[in-house]
Amino acid sequence: MPSRETSRVGRPVDAETGTRSVDAAALKALSHPLRLRILTQLGSAGRANVKSLAAALEEPTNSVSYHLAQLAQHGLVVPAERPEGAARREKWWALAEAEGLSYRSESAGGPEERAALSGWFSQRAADNVGRALEVEDESLAQERPFGISDVGAWLSPAEAAHVADLLDEALDVLLAALEAHDVREPAPEGHEYYQVMTMLFASNGDVRSSSRTGFFSAERRRADDEAAASSEDEGVQPAD
Repeated sequence: MPSRETSRVGRPVDAETGTRSVDAAALKALSHPLRLRILTQLGSAGRANVKSLAAALEEPTNSVSYHLAQLAQHGLVVPAERPEGAARREKWWALAEAEGLSYRSESAGGPEERAALSGWFSQRAADNVGRALEVEDESLAQERPFGISDVGAWLSPAEAAHVADLLDEALDVLLAALEAHDVREPAPEGHEYYQVMTMLFASNGDVRSSSRTGFFSAERRRADDEAAASSEDEGVQPAD
């Protein structure tokens, strides 16, 4: 029977999906911010050497070399074929898997495993939010779909299951797009690369003060701007 993997919301995924199963040690290796940036750059470039990675990331070559070695030790990056014209002494690297990573749910019970998983997701979330804020104004100007949300609410079991199903439906669209277009290849005509990160869990009654953070999309921001302009024209002061 295939092992169960926690790589999507609402239901388990078989190991045959092509994702790379990682352990707590690999997650610890991934939780370093520079290593995540290296993986992101390799995902964009397809392959790179230490010098080109250091230049793109604006980091010292010895630091990039060290962190590449750590990623290679856990099988997260692998040697790649040198491009035509590259020096023979140069070592090139690529991501080990294009389809992504998965973590075995049955291994996540101990404190070490939970700490590793938390560190990895925390760093990923911080990286994604930072990148999202960098492109917010551009997304608004070009009317691209854009959103950042953090919402907590009391849900019945049926409501929670419905939310999970909706997230799974959205994930099916993303996975189909991944299968249709290799992200290491040039973008298909008329396509933009979108990053999506989801999370759904019962917090055992731990209600956080930050459980209702706004969701901003280009369409909603435009409507808010129009409403604000209308209020100013009518002499209405916005509420504090």
